[in-house]
Amino acid sequence: MSADNREWEGSPTELAQAIQTDMAVNRLTKHLNVNASLLLEEHQVKYENKTKHAGRRIRLTYMVVEAPAFEVIE
Repeated sequence: MSADNREWEGSPTELAQAIQTDMAVNRLTKHLNVNASLLLEEHQVKYENKTKHAGRRIRLTYMVVEAPAFEVIE
């Protein structure tokens, strides 16, 4: 994920394949559920886990954080 490619969506299995992990899919999903706030705080990635008719879907969204503009007063 990057500023150019801000969103990824797919199944938990697709995510495990994309990040090339040997972690079991259910363990990966549980890990993400428990650490969602940490993922957002430290890496600016929002995690959503939804169940649809086609099965579970995970959405990761990179939240671009822009530095606030400061006005110089002399």
